[in-house]
Amino acid sequence: MGVWRQLAQAWKGSIQWKGLRRKYGIGKDGIIVFLIEQDDELNQYAFEYAGDLMELKHQSSIFMITPYEDVFDQIPDLDGSVIKIKISSGQCECIKKYYQLVRFSGSVYFISAVWPESNWAEHILGKHGVDKEDLVCLGIYALRILPRKGEKRA
Repeated sequence: MGVWRQLAQAWKGSIQWKGLRRKYGIGKDGIIVFLIEQDDELNQYAFEYAGDLMELKHQSSIFMITPYEDVFDQIPDLDGSVIKIKISSGQCECIKKYYQLVRFSGSVYFISAVWPESNWAEHILGKHGVDKEDLVCLGIYALRILPRKGEKRA
């Protein structure tokens, strides 16, 4: 894809992002989680540790955004703290391009083992015991705690 096309897509993404912020009342400090893969295991860990992320960021709600209907249907309510948003795959691609150009918030998390291409996450999975739970908790959410494998969460 040419640079001008990528810039045009990012510009379109900026407009779409601003529209989502207005429509859903997403503040500058709001936690936004983009579920951009149809990977059930990865998404389940994103759901499981969303409460820990909200606690870490001192937020009472979290926005979960996806272009996939089946993923959208799996997003939990978490006692009313989750705002579920369904967008088109085209919107998702444009917003990703915009985020690559302008990091529009420090509280945006893309749940993916393959995007951005430079993250190398898919290459470390399975090596030295690194699994998808580690990827979400430590690599994406940057939580400093992780329950020991096999322990029940409180």
